Amino acid sequence: SQKVTITTPESTGATPGSDDRAGMQYRMEGYDINHLNLGTANAKDFVVSFYIKVSTAGNYGLAIVNQSGTRSYCVLFAATTSWTRVSIKVPKDTSGTYGATNAQALALKFGFYNGSSRSGPDQGITGTGSWQASNAPQGTTGQTQLGGINSATWQITGVQLEVGSTATDFEHRTFAEELALCQRYYEQFNSNGLVEAMFASGYFESDTRGRHCLLYIRKRATPTITASAASTFTNLNTNNIPAGTAIEIRKPTETAAEFRLDTSTITDANGRGCILISVSSTEATIKISSEL
Repeated sequence: SQKVTITTPESTGATPGSDDRAGMQYRMEGYDINHLNLGTANAKDFVVSFYIKVSTAGNYGLAIVNQSGTRSYCVLFAATTSWTRVSIKVPKDTSGTYGATNAQALALKFGFYNGSSRSGPDQGITGTGSWQASNAPQGTTGQTQLGGINSATWQITGVQLEVGSTATDFEHRTFAEELALCQRYYEQFNSNGLVEAMFASGYFESDTRGRHCLLYIRKRATPTITASAASTFTNLNTNNIPAGTAIEIRKPTETAAEFRLDTSTITDANGRGCILISVSSTEATIKISSEL
């Protein structure tokens, strides 16, 4: 579920510049849409459904776009100030290129504020329109330009894409299933205000170098890892690693990364059993991202 509120509307109101674009996107892996066989002679029709509620009733835009932005199917759908379920039939696309691996293959792009060069022609929600060769639209011609309305809101939930031409009931998964699916793309460790919050364990291979391993849920691909300034190496017992020692994040894989620090000589043997913790009252975080 997501709610968007326009707190600073565009000064041009309902008339965006030709290249203006704002909206919400959901990007899908090739592994998740391979069964649609898009871009082949065996391509299948599919249906996109969701529940929508807006503060300004009107027609809103959705652009369905392949990963290279060369194929698109754009539609207008009605939304009101009450929760309404929308079902959009999309015909098979036997042309274009759609990724088949863990990279982005297809995206749903809901437009909030899109200019003429970022909008595609409405193909209708009944599945009788045509896929377009386009320059990556992110909205639909004729949509309500929510980004120009002060305090406007847009809410969506229950988004589902499935084979066929009839939307079925939304599939409710358990919390544990949803969490595992999300952690394939992003995971974060927080110190939660603790001065001694352990992130990774390891050892000192010499008087000047510590090596530690951070394990995490398997990601879609090799992730980008960032540690906040409040995260540092120290020892729970002696705190004898010099202040300001920097963490070097090395050799990340889909499941683990090495945290290494080089410091001045550690004379106290207790320091060689250090672990990575937060040593500040400031919240410490480790962010692991493999987003599309």
